[in-house]
Parts: sequence; C-alpha cells; structure tokens
Amino acid sequence: MRFISSRFTNFRNLDSFQLRFSDDPKKPLTIIRGEPESGKTTLFYAIQWVILGIGGLKTDGQEIHHYDEADPSLFAHDVTVEGELIVRDTVLLNNESTKSTEYIIRRSQTVNLDPKNSSKPWSFGEETLNINERT
Repeated sequence: MRFISSRFTNFRNLDSFQLRFSDDPKKPLTIIRGEPESGKTTLFYAIQWVILGIGGLKTDGQEIHHYDEADPSLFAHDVTVEGELIVRDTVLLNNESTKSTEYIIRRSQTVNLDPKNSSKPWSFGEETLNINERT
C-alpha cells in the first residue's frame, strides 16, 4: 500500500492539516522535516490513529486532542477529532499487468472535555471508522 494523502482536524496541534505524499515514480519518497515541536511525531501518531484507533496508540488516547491545561476554559466543550488517509493498493495480475485501487480511511472520535473534573478532564464519546473504495 502506498499513502497518497492525509488530512487531520483537531488532532493535537494539527488543527487543520493536509499532506500529499509523493506519487512520482522517479521520486517515491516523502521526507517529513521541521523544527523541534513542529508536529513531525504528531503527524506519525495521527496516521497511526487513523489506521489503528486509540487502542493502537502507545498512550491511553488522551493525546489525540489538544488540551491546554494552562487555560482549560478554552476547551470546555466536546471536540471532534477527525483524520483521513487515502491509500493505493496495487496488485500484480498475470505477471504482466497491475490493478490499482484507492481507499479512503476516515476515523473520527468525539472527546468530551470537562475542565472542572481535575482528575480526568476528558473522556471519549462516539468513534466512527469508515473505509471506502475511492471512485
């Protein structure tokens, strides 16, 4: 499978983020680089979350949304975290031709934020996962 593009909303510091991966056969590598704390690891976790869900993250999932403990009043509501990954699967047919199919993987998770609850200011609401063939 080859990653084609990704899109994330409200995932940690990726408030609204899109990335298109290289699709050029002569340059098949996408390099992610940036300053420290600019979101490189967050992008990796976001892709992992779309594919595997909260259970696939190495934490208990609290890190899927941005929560500013210095000013929790900014987040005293429900937040929907969304991610989309478009992938291409290419299969070799009859040792000479190939067939490619693109899929859209979409995951969303509602996070209920309650800054008044100091022991656990967040909880998880509804999660949805959709995998569809891209037409």
